[in-house]
Amino acid sequence: MSSHLKNISKVLAVASQDIVFAPTPEMRRAKAAFWSSLEGTPDGDLAENLTLAAATQMGADKKLSRWWSIPGFSDWWQNKEEFKQRMEYLAQLALDTLEGVLSDPDANTTAKVNSAKLVLEAANKMPKRQAEESVDHKLAGMSRNELEEYVRTRMKYLTPSVSFDKVEGTVGVSESDAETRSTRSTSEGSADK
Repeated sequence: MSSHLKNISKVLAVASQDIVFAPTPEMRRAKAAFWSSLEGTPDGDLAENLTLAAATQMGADKKLSRWWSIPGFSDWWQNKEEFKQRMEYLAQLALDTLEGVLSDPDANTTAKVNSAKLVLEAANKMPKRQAEESVDHKLAGMSRNELEEYVRTRMKYLTPSVSFDKVEGTVGVSESDAETRSTRSTSEGSADK
């Protein structure tokens, strides 16, 4: 009797694949483009009983008329809530995965900690981080000396790593040429005195 039930289950599984509509990536892109273009417009409230003619008139993909006769397509196309429904389903899968990682005694410690952080953040159980003061507000409160120190310590992030003492006034000149010119101008300057 149990083998008979297994055979029935296999037949039902194969039959359900034929009954359940599975959109192609092209169909998904067309649906997303259609409904997002109507978002916030008076036509955006249409979903129930949307006809092929109405969808075509509203600028749906030209292939829609070919797809409309596929069993299950029109119901799928009209379901504006599909994204939310799929996200809810995926969120449930994600929670199951996190639960599996957290309850697995052999799971990697890093994976457990990361899973715990995600769960705590999603449940709003993590302490809120203090928002950092805005940089403008921080800078406005600095003294001149503090501001100069702030700029000096961050200058390396703003300029290329060049020693300005060595090559001052010699942009585009190699370092050895700059040193030669510097030595020559120093000796010339002392000779003029």
